[in-house]
Formats: sequence, structure tokens, C-alpha cells
Amino acid sequence: MTARDVSELAVIGQVPRGPVGIVSTSHAAIQEMICLLARDQVGVSHIFGPSRLVKKQAEEGLVLLAGLRALQVDPATSVIIIASRPTSPSVITPVLAGVARSDKPVIACLLGGEPRLVVRAGAIPAARLDEAAMRAAAWVRGWDQALVSSGLEDQDEQLAAMAGELR
Repeated sequence: MTARDVSELAVIGQVPRGPVGIVSTSHAAIQEMICLLARDQVGVSHIFGPSRLVKKQAEEGLVLLAGLRALQVDPATSVIIIASRPTSPSVITPVLAGVARSDKPVIACLLGGEPRLVVRAGAIPAARLDEAAMRAAAWVRGWDQALVSSGLEDQDEQLAAMAGELR
């Protein structure tokens, strides 16, 4: 199944069920992570994102926090991904405090954020959405997170080679 096929299934609500919960401030990020997880044959328990009416960063922070809390108590969720576009420290600080109280592993892809803050909160930092999905899949399978780092390096080398060929 191609990423496009999975994307079309996810749009109509046929997301593969599984142990990963996703909360994000971006519908596109949610869609991308669902596709990447499905490609790796890992399903999703629940997704939480903003409604079309959410426009302010403070409201997005509330969405992240509410989704995180819901996933923390959900028995079908064993690992949580949080993804957010760049946001102010006043918005992300309460979310990271919620992450610090989580009994479940949390992978945090806070674009433009400081990875040290994620680590201090007890989460696994991810610089990109594909990394977040790969780390969640590895956690579900019980794989060493170092394998993900190695896989990302290989992927980056392949992309650089492809870009060189296209030039």
C-alpha cells in the first residue's frame, strides 16, 4: 500500500487501530504521522487536533494539553506523539509540565522548540515528523531508539544522493 492510499483511507476515517496516540496543532502533521505509522504497520488509538475555529496559540496549547491528558488515561494508548508548530514558551511550558507527569512514553516534535526542554520533561525529542513516527513505531516494537537514529542517518544520506543526482 502506498502512502497515498493510506492517506485516502485516513481521510475517510479508516485509520488502522493501534497503540499510538497523536495530539497535534496541525491537521497536516496528524495526517502525515498516520501515513508514516501505517506504512510501518503501526496503528493509532486516537488523534486530537484543533478545530478549524482555533486560531490563537493559547487555544492550540489547550488542545495539546487536553489531548495529552486524554491519551494518558486511555488504556488503548501505549505511546503518545505530540507535534506542534512553533509556539511561545508560555504556551508550551504547561504542555511540557503535563508530559513530565505522564506514565506513558511521549515523543515530542516541537518544531522550532528547544530539544533540551523536551528531554527535561522526560520525553523523547524528535526534530521532524518522520522521526516522531519512527520513534513511536520503534517504541511499540521494543526496538532500541539508537536504531531510529541510525535509520534517519541512512535516510538522510539517500535523500542527499537523490538530490545530487537531480542537480
